[in-house]
Amino acid sequence: MKKTVLLLILSLFTFVAFANSPVNFGLNFRINMPKADFDEINWTDVSGVGSVTDANDVLDESETGYAGGVFLRFNKNKTFLHSEAMFSFNTTGFSATDDAGSPINFASETTTFNVPVFLGRNMINTKIFKIRAFTGPSFSWLMKSESTDASGNVIDDVALSEFDWRWAVGGGVELFMLSLDVRYGFDLQGVEGSTSLQNSFNQSTNMLEFTLGFKFF
Repeated sequence: MKKTVLLLILSLFTFVAFANSPVNFGLNFRINMPKADFDEINWTDVSGVGSVTDANDVLDESETGYAGGVFLRFNKNKTFLHSEAMFSFNTTGFSATDDAGSPINFASETTTFNVPVFLGRNMINTKIFKIRAFTGPSFSWLMKSESTDASGNVIDDVALSEFDWRWAVGGGVELFMLSLDVRYGFDLQGVEGSTSLQNSFNQSTNMLEFTLGFKFF
């Protein structure tokens, strides 16, 4: 019994020491909730989709996605610099009525590599518990994409721009080695898409994100 109590006490001191290290490294798992806005749509007879030129009739059909990766944080008193390397998997798309009056659907499943760089401050900064706020840019590089129509058929000739970035604001709590952050990213770049027929659209995707982190040190 005494050995068990001693191990628990030693583990607690270890957690406290790691939690207050000047450099933190760990794993992140994130839930993404995208909200896409489409404008400048000019599609004519796109295979499996149809024709649509009025962005006002377009409805967002984005789905909840997820991401996973690692983070690195540098701490200086109450201030910190936080960055991540994350692979993100999302589905965005729209439904509309085409120029002929028929319903149409379009969706893109994407894999992106995300690198946010946040500057933050611990508003409450105890040895075992923290409440923080942060802001900064989040950069995304497109790794893979697949576009489909309403029937799930792949549309081979859709190309998306390879780079996007958002400005994010957020906050979070931290207890020992665990953390939970909430952030909202405002899309400042937008993603352009086109087909081999030179049809095009512009998509801006704001993102609500919930991130669970675990620190190794």
